Amino acid sequence: MEHAKQYNKNAIRLESRALRMLLTTLRAKGTTQQAFVAAADRLCSILAEEALALLPDVLDNAPIMTPCGPTTGMICPPDGDVVVVDIVRSGGILQEAVRRVCPGAGTAKILVQRDEETALPSLLYSKLPPGIGEKNVV
Repeated sequence: MEHAKQYNKNAIRLESRALRMLLTTLRAKGTTQQAFVAAADRLCSILAEEALALLPDVLDNAPIMTPCGPTTGMICPPDGDVVVVDIVRSGGILQEAVRRVCPGAGTAKILVQRDEETALPSLLYSKLPPGIGEKNVV
């Protein structure tokens, strides 16, 4: 995890046997197109769930009632309080994964390009829903 943090203090490195297996399938030269697409979809679903679990409005240790009695768990914000921002030319597949998990989430798009002279990012396009500042953004 420390390796990721040297580039971005907010970075999180996910590690699990499932992720390693899916990444191996994606990297393997002999993977068929069908297997590649299936592994990519599964990986995006895991990433979508992890992203939603990290939203600031997630209720941690929330009391819930199960068929076996009371316990605590994590409760995701309502779908309407979540907006998925697609970074054009890079994030569309993840947007669809989040929408499968959180179908009522709003959507937004931005297009950022690096200025070749300054190497700084330049916002070329944005389509953001009203009130996005009060939403949980993925």
